[in-house]
Amino acid sequence: MTNDALVTVAKNCPNFIRFRLCILEPKKPDATTNQPLDEGFGAIVRECKGLRRLSISGLLTDKVFMYIGKYAKQLEMLSIAFAGDSDEGMMHVMNGCKNLRKLEIRDSPFGDVALLGNVAKYETMRSLWMSSCNVTLKGCQVLASKMPMLNVEIMNELDGSSEMEENPGDLSKVDKLYVHASVIPPLPPLETGSSIDASLVQRRRHLAAIASTFVAEERACSFGSKQRPEPRIRKLWSPATNPLKNEIGNLLLTVDN
Repeated sequence: MTNDALVTVAKNCPNFIRFRLCILEPKKPDATTNQPLDEGFGAIVRECKGLRRLSISGLLTDKVFMYIGKYAKQLEMLSIAFAGDSDEGMMHVMNGCKNLRKLEIRDSPFGDVALLGNVAKYETMRSLWMSSCNVTLKGCQVLASKMPMLNVEIMNELDGSSEMEENPGDLSKVDKLYVHASVIPPLPPLETGSSIDASLVQRRRHLAAIASTFVAEERACSFGSKQRPEPRIRKLWSPATNPLKNEIGNLLLTVDN
């Protein structure tokens, strides 16, 4: 693949709303000039103004993400692998793509600075997936504390290594990170004027619905198979595991008694 080929495609097919280029060899440069494919993908996002889904591969620097943030205003889904130079690349996308709903990143150098650069953006997104990047446990904990209505999940393969310690200063890298907005409504307050028993029952029913939702989430997140060990999934934060959990537990005990 070459930049010239991508520019030709962009100029002749400006009505593309989806574009995916899968180059099997990671960081493969322009076959003619041996340069990054930044200009080719830059032409795609510049000419295809209605582009909504984009998957990119090959040798790519932060420059391509600058083009994406500047021109891909309708982009909703972006998939990235083996691309970028620094945190600045991801920040171009997060700050520039106003309609972005889903971002998937694999084997790229983005870390905590990029993850925490625009945390408010995650509230308008469906999900963020980062695998084999430079995100640390501490960065995930900071995100979880800043955005309490997000589900922040980290996954590490069961390879026999020890569990990550619950240490706020832990700079160990996470294997996989999954961030998504919660679809669970907030816990309803106690109703004024109603009996305490009725309010407790109402809360208990609400918590039962939350529990069933999380069971479904855990099953959906399972990647286990005979060939591949199941990942260890730990929610750093979710609406059902916030500081109200002690109060919630006491309420359930009261109802049960």
